Amino acid sequence: MAWPELGVLRARRPRRFIGAQSGSVAVIFALTLPVILGVSALVAEYGAGLIDHSENQRIADLAAYAGALAFSATSDEDAMDAAARAIVTANGRDGATAVVELVSSPRSADNQAVHVRVNSENRLILATILPGVADTLAIRAEAFAELGSAPRQMAGCILALSGVQSGVTLTGGTSIVAHDCAVSSNNTVTVPCGTGITAAMVNYNSGTPPNVGCNGISGPVNRAATEDPLADASGVILAQQRMPTVAALTGPAAPAAPLAPTVPNGTNVNLAWNSQSGVPSGCTAVWTTTPSARWTMSCNSGQTYNFGNFTIGGGIQLVFQTNGAQPTTYNFTGTLQTASTMSFGNGNYNFRANLQTAGTTTFGNGNIHVGGNLQLTGTNTFGNGNKTVVGNFTTSGGGVQSFGTGNVHVGGDFTLNASGGHTFGAGNFTLAKGLRTGGGTVNTFGAGTYRMGRNASDCSGGGLVSICNTSTLTIAGPSTFELHSGFFNTGGARLNLGVGTASSFWFGPSSSGQAIRQGGGAITVMGDQTTPAPRFEMAGHVDVASGGGSCLTIPAAAHHDIRGDFTSAGGTIMGAGVYTIDGHFALGANGGGAVTCNGTSVGLHGTGVTIVLSGRTTSTSWACQNQVFCVTAGYSNVRLLAPTTGPYTGLAVVGPTDPTITHGAVFSGGADAVLSGAFYLPNGPISMTGGASIGGAGGAERCLQLVGSRITLEGGTTAASECVLAEAEGGANGGRVRLVQ
Repeated sequence: MAWPELGVLRARRPRRFIGAQSGSVAVIFALTLPVILGVSALVAEYGAGLIDHSENQRIADLAAYAGALAFSATSDEDAMDAAARAIVTANGRDGATAVVELVSSPRSADNQAVHVRVNSENRLILATILPGVADTLAIRAEAFAELGSAPRQMAGCILALSGVQSGVTLTGGTSIVAHDCAVSSNNTVTVPCGTGITAAMVNYNSGTPPNVGCNGISGPVNRAATEDPLADASGVILAQQRMPTVAALTGPAAPAAPLAPTVPNGTNVNLAWNSQSGVPSGCTAVWTTTPSARWTMSCNSGQTYNFGNFTIGGGIQLVFQTNGAQPTTYNFTGTLQTASTMSFGNGNYNFRANLQTAGTTTFGNGNIHVGGNLQLTGTNTFGNGNKTVVGNFTTSGGGVQSFGTGNVHVGGDFTLNASGGHTFGAGNFTLAKGLRTGGGTVNTFGAGTYRMGRNASDCSGGGLVSICNTSTLTIAGPSTFELHSGFFNTGGARLNLGVGTASSFWFGPSSSGQAIRQGGGAITVMGDQTTPAPRFEMAGHVDVASGGGSCLTIPAAAHHDIRGDFTSAGGTIMGAGVYTIDGHFALGANGGGAVTCNGTSVGLHGTGVTIVLSGRTTSTSWACQNQVFCVTAGYSNVRLLAPTTGPYTGLAVVGPTDPTITHGAVFSGGADAVLSGAFYLPNGPISMTGGASIGGAGGAERCLQLVGSRITLEGGTTAASECVLAEAEGGANGGRVRLVQ
């Protein structure tokens, strides 16, 4: 057959095959269908396996990092193992089957690493149609987190990270002193006449050598790029991870008002001069005139007595007592008004309406339940037992008010105005509309749980708050404080909350946004400076900006979470721990300065403290305009010492790590700061102006590291440091924890 004819024949065959009507096509389709289904199953089921592998890899990364942090802090392999397996379990995988081990780092044999392998299986259904395919797919992912990585090159005590900003710049009589470490810039170093740098080395990374002016640099000058020494420090990473939680903080809900008591109708009682009517069965009333006109009403114990209106003649004393020790209940449908001297014995007293006292009134042990208002004047003494008031609880006059132990539940205003002072024993206090104290009163409460809603009226211009204190208020501890709208400690007042104990603090914002607010000259002390508080959460600003001459003492806590800004014009003592602030930090934004707190001149004191800032907001005051961190004139006693153990070792301030937030920090106008640790603001400038100074604490605490996008000193300012903290990060095993594989 000629080739052209063969070509014609071949061209016709596909058309004939397509047009064939015989059963051979069905046979071919039946033979290929399992292959088609099997291949489709491979795509679908193995694709799902890839998704699960990505999830396993994420879990392995987290578990390895958690295990490395635990081992870095404790040097305990059991703690490492438990931390890693807990992460695996929390993410829906079987922690018991995970592999957790301490090995040599795959990156550097000189370092250890925590190795975690996460295993899971997916069951295959359709893919098993294909021969040789097992019915399960093993999915394995592993990660290595390296411990104690060798520190990078000594980056310097003073470091400007940006390669495009102005680097390190000195003007107007300023100086940097860093005898034992480097001053480094990833761009220029400018040292004109009248300024100076003394350092172990000065690094620059621009095309032009440093402007040395009048030989202002003492130390070798080197051209070299410098990496960010803290970018992968464990404390910085943990700070980043916690900020979203703080940004989502909410305050506690306001508590509900109590229910009214059930009081049946009763007999009206009238105790007049030498005559009486309506005394119920089981009770007797005896009249005497010696030594004074007095009715003594005695009732048998173990009964319930129902009274209607209870009326006592003017100037007549009353002794209301119980015969026996059995629980006795007294119900009053009308308002009970006391006068002169009246004494009510042990028992439970229920009032459908109000209880109003005057003169000297005493109640024994037992519960008091008032369906209306409790209005106390004169001198009042209540025994142990619960006090429940559906309406308002108010005091006035000059008498002393004394309350035993027991729970207090108030649905209306709780206002203490009696100038003689108030003493409440231990108990749980549920105050639907918060607490207000009158000027000049002295008020003492025992330990307990304090749940408070919002006041019904403004607190001295500070908005609606949960505690409006205008006097002296002391609440013992250990106590739990859940304040729906925070507190305002007004000018000159004193507030002590759980002093000397590990108390818990959870505050929401006032109507004007503050969780803590303090007026000028006020003193507030919270919790204990050494024993960590179990909880410190503020879903609002910490605002002492109007509190010039005031003093605020914050308790120690592992974490101080603040959804808002931290501003002060007075003295602040910060208990040890991490302060994660979803906003900015400003001292002296509205003036003010150092004051005497606990016998010591204080601007800001904190030992074992790390301040973490989101930079979500910046200061709007003229002195701190657009800054995320600010210390202004008058703050001559700022002393901030970073932790010396744990993952936050060596970190004093961690600024915004989001590269889109480029606001900076300023020390200005004669501010004097002593910092031990790293002041880390990787994306924002650090400026010192107007004679401000910043330096290490001296001795073993002399280490200071300034890391910003650029560093500017002008107007006679001074920065001094004696060490680099890049080698002192985090825990017992050298600190750095990083994922390497």
